Amino acid sequence: MSQQLTSAQVAARKPRRLWRFIFPAFLLLVIVAVFLIAPVASKLGVEGETLMNVLSVAFMAVPISLILLLVWFVAFSGFRWYTRVAGLLFLALLVGAYLACVRKVEFSGEMQPISITFRWEPNEEDELEKFLTQRPKKDDSLNVDLSIDPVKDFPRYRGFNADGVVMLRNLDTNWSAHPPKTRWMHPCGGGYSGFAVAGDVAVTLEQRRGDEAVVCYDRKTGNELWEYKYEDRFRRSEPMGGDGPRATPTIDGGDVFSVGANGHFVCLDGRNGKKRWSVNILEDNGAKNIEWAMSGSPLVVGNLVIVNPGIDPTDNVSKALVAYDRATGKPVWQSGEYAAGYSSPQLATVAGVEQILLFDTGGLAGFDPKSGKELWRHPWTTYMGMNIIQPVVIGGDRVFIASEPIGCALLHVQRSGNGFKVDQVWMNRKVVMKFSNPIALNGSIYGMSYGKLLCLDAETGNTRWEGAEYGAGQLLLAGNVFVVTEEKKGELALVAAKPDKFDELARIEVLKGKTWNTPALAGNELYFRNHKQMACLELPLAEK
Repeated sequence: MSQQLTSAQVAARKPRRLWRFIFPAFLLLVIVAVFLIAPVASKLGVEGETLMNVLSVAFMAVPISLILLLVWFVAFSGFRWYTRVAGLLFLALLVGAYLACVRKVEFSGEMQPISITFRWEPNEEDELEKFLTQRPKKDDSLNVDLSIDPVKDFPRYRGFNADGVVMLRNLDTNWSAHPPKTRWMHPCGGGYSGFAVAGDVAVTLEQRRGDEAVVCYDRKTGNELWEYKYEDRFRRSEPMGGDGPRATPTIDGGDVFSVGANGHFVCLDGRNGKKRWSVNILEDNGAKNIEWAMSGSPLVVGNLVIVNPGIDPTDNVSKALVAYDRATGKPVWQSGEYAAGYSSPQLATVAGVEQILLFDTGGLAGFDPKSGKELWRHPWTTYMGMNIIQPVVIGGDRVFIASEPIGCALLHVQRSGNGFKVDQVWMNRKVVMKFSNPIALNGSIYGMSYGKLLCLDAETGNTRWEGAEYGAGQLLLAGNVFVVTEEKKGELALVAAKPDKFDELARIEVLKGKTWNTPALAGNELYFRNHKQMACLELPLAEK
């Protein structure tokens, strides 16, 4: 009888033991579900603003769930004391092994881990210094040409008109038979600057340990011609973007203009890298740096160089957009009431009037280039001021804008009396573009939404097609072909610019690791870099 009672007690305890594991199982399901929200929502077409609100709450559930799991294991799991001690020791060893072995985890634009760098792997900064000690000796007698050819050069961020469109029309798309040739490839400093290309040179902005460095390279060989360094390093944790400068330099009239992550603005003699003048645009205009640092490239208009330091929200002195005299570095006019966005000032003719388009934290605005007067503004506020892309002018009086998470819209800008009138033609909340710049062509708008290349009808905002995933890659348009960079593997692809269907023509791997930097296409030479490597590819041309 006593034996039967003991067996009954054992049988009764089994369900109670199983019940103990329902709570940790639920917590594990919560953690898994959080990481599935973004891809599932993308497939279901959930509006960006709704998704961002959900994710901001959901990601808080991950650390809370992990803490509750630890509490459950220690206090409520029912395991014997030595099992719990062994579990805690194992966890401590696991964390210690991670800290001892992993130097860095890189994240995609969607905040997903995409690569791990271990401590025994080469450090990119050490690799760069090793490479620099072996570089050819600089020839100070070189007569460097920085004259700009509108067909063969790419002198600023996103090209002449900041629209990503180049003059090249005859790319050979049969890369299996005629692949691109690597003219040169080597290590580079960190950051997310692109290239400005003109004459004999390609110029970019790099992080070299504790210094930001404007570096000029020979287009043909990739050899360094000169560098201009100053002590500065913007720091941000890897999930939040990583260290280093963001903005691409501008070449104009033989000069190089560059804005660093913390506002260090310089004008250099492009022939030798000698400083003409410098100013910190944040200190000079009473502005406060934004969350992910100064990202706007300088805009040259005649004898003015225009930059966007933004404001200090606690002490707005109306100096958000500033024009400096290109010869002296002295301010000529100051205007604007909003904090800086991550887009660059852009010269465009809208509604028949030449103006500076600026996509800042307050929205899209047009400014008079001569006086700095704000001509019009369309409010467009988004999460943490993340207005990043270049606005796209369509048909002379319409402008396309997009942001994460609120979506995209087409604006109609018209003259109205002595001023302007702005109407929103349509808005699509399901298509969001973070920092992959869109391009307009023949009534269609092409861009990345949730990392997938898609095509929108410019008249209605409806999606015409959705293609392959390139992550936070970038687009350039050469004739009827898009040159597409891919985020996670540093790949390069060709996609036909067709409004009726997605058609990838070719794809190759070029760089290693995460690639956010915007490429430059000068003639048929593609200048392509990330925060570790840079390369010049000669793209094949079709026979005429």
